[in-house]
Amino acid sequence: MNSTRKQFLVVLLAALLAIGLAARLGWWQLDRAAQKRELQAAIEGRAQQAPLGNADLLASEQQLHRAVRVQGRWLAERTILLDNRPMNGHVGFFVVTPLQLEGRSEAVLVQRGWLPRHAQDRNRLPPLATPAGLVEVRGRLIIAPTRLYELGPSASGPIRQNLAAAAFAQEIGQPLLPLTLLQLGQSEGDD
Repeated sequence: MNSTRKQFLVVLLAALLAIGLAARLGWWQLDRAAQKRELQAAIEGRAQQAPLGNADLLASEQQLHRAVRVQGRWLAERTILLDNRPMNGHVGFFVVTPLQLEGRSEAVLVQRGWLPRHAQDRNRLPPLATPAGLVEVRGRLIIAPTRLYELGPSASGPIRQNLAAAAFAQEIGQPLLPLTLLQLGQSEGDD
């Protein structure tokens, strides 16, 4: 076999392998898209179910994405601002406040929304009105906010990079349900 023919066969084999790999990656992408459509259908199906109340909340991920309507009292002094959470090109905080559930010993972390960070003074906290007394909060159950890469040990105080629910429960001496409630809109008697 001459060297030109060998080179042709090597190039042909490499091209066939590249085509096979590209086709396999295409099938993989289609499979991932199907999985995401199934997940979205499950989320939408759970959202259509009747909202869970205080007594219905379990320490279970089976309730993820379920609609919730709960009553309780904000533990405003325990509010945490999760730093470096951009929105629409602006740097800011996710606001997470525990809600002491009415008639239960546990509280649930509520992701209440987003606030912008002060441009010159990172430690200047934005104003945040938190009503006292009994409130009703509507939303859906989600897993905790995503963890961001953190240099050094986890911080304490009102501004943090991440929040681990189990460690935070110990810190505040309050049992917390393992899921987070994403507040949707304003609720009666709420901020």
